[in-house]
Amino acid sequence: MNSVGELGPMCVTDVRAALRSVGLDPVGSAKLMENFDSFVLREAQRKTLADIADPDARELARDFLINQSFRRDVYVRHGSALDENGRRSRLQAIGSHSPGPRNMVKYERKTPCRSIAIR
Repeated sequence: MNSVGELGPMCVTDVRAALRSVGLDPVGSAKLMENFDSFVLREAQRKTLADIADPDARELARDFLINQSFRRDVYVRHGSALDENGRRSRLQAIGSHSPGPRNMVKYERKTPCRSIAIR
């Protein structure tokens, strides 16, 4: 296993273990859409992941399901991760600070699984 200071590609399970050893915990992806399984995974894929108890193994499987080879994750010290409902609530709160009249601004994004709109 590589150490935190070494350069080179590392598997997500190795990165998480190395960063955990220095007191950092994963809280999500730096890419907003990747924090929502329902935006990037089909229902059958989400069910498959739900059966994997180990969070590190689940993330490795998730990488294969979304065909991801380079991750951009966020780690924190003494933080706590939000579940999908908590993340969705925070995302919807962003839409409430609109730069103009809400009926004039359209927030829509196509994801690998569907189009989403924030209202």
